[in-house]
Amino acid sequence: MNGFTEAEQEMLGRLYNQGEDARQLLMRAGFPTNRIPDFRNPQAFWFDVDTSLNNGIMRDGRNAILTIVQQDYPETPSRGRRERPPQNPTPTSPPEPSPDTPSASERLLSRTQIIVASISAAGLITVAVVTGVFLLLGGDDKKGDPKPTSSPSLLTLKRPEYSLYASGKKIAGGAVRWQSNGPIIVGVTLNDGRCSVKVKIVVKDHSGKVVGRDEHVGCGADKKPGYSSTFNESGIEQVGISLYDNEKLVAQTTCSRSGECWATGV
Repeated sequence: MNGFTEAEQEMLGRLYNQGEDARQLLMRAGFPTNRIPDFRNPQAFWFDVDTSLNNGIMRDGRNAILTIVQQDYPETPSRGRRERPPQNPTPTSPPEPSPDTPSASERLLSRTQIIVASISAAGLITVAVVTGVFLLLGGDDKKGDPKPTSSPSLLTLKRPEYSLYASGKKIAGGAVRWQSNGPIIVGVTLNDGRCSVKVKIVVKDHSGKVVGRDEHVGCGADKKPGYSSTFNESGIEQVGISLYDNEKLVAQTTCSRSGECWATGV
């Protein structure tokens, strides 16, 4: 495992919660300066760094970063526990797993690698989003990639990732990561920087009451297609993501705290 544990990410967000401090820490650890993500807020920043480490951006980067944290804050435990459960030489039943060992679903929740596709004037473009760097690859969709059954429609995934489809083509995608203090929603939409394209996010509590909203417009000075929203509310149970073009709803999905995403009618 190359990335941080959830406890380590929370610790980094608490100790290095200013953009300059966080960037200085990464540079001291040897993190590539041209791959340091933009600092929007501590949770999103360390989430992006964790994703980069898990995609192999820096060999043994986790240890290098946490070693400097230990130097800066010697009284603060900098590393999340990874001990194996004690072994009984004559066990009568299989040992219980350590509560500190992340499960497969937790590891999946903390890893985001989004692939989205759309049609442009030059043909089909596939956009691979890895730690905020957009790599454009010409060509068709991967063979074996699930296709929607109707148009417009949305691909339903029984995992934290979601993909939005319209007119039979994938037009946006992302992931919802659930933390103890609320969800982080990240994603990307390929829209050629058009201001008519919007992503609207609504979060609800267990009773269905709306407790937060966010909106991202597909244009701006940098014209980057990526978006990120963080909600610090522990009672959130559902996240709704909708894509609009010229104020017309073209695709939407709902993701629950259980890690499932499903289509909702358009």
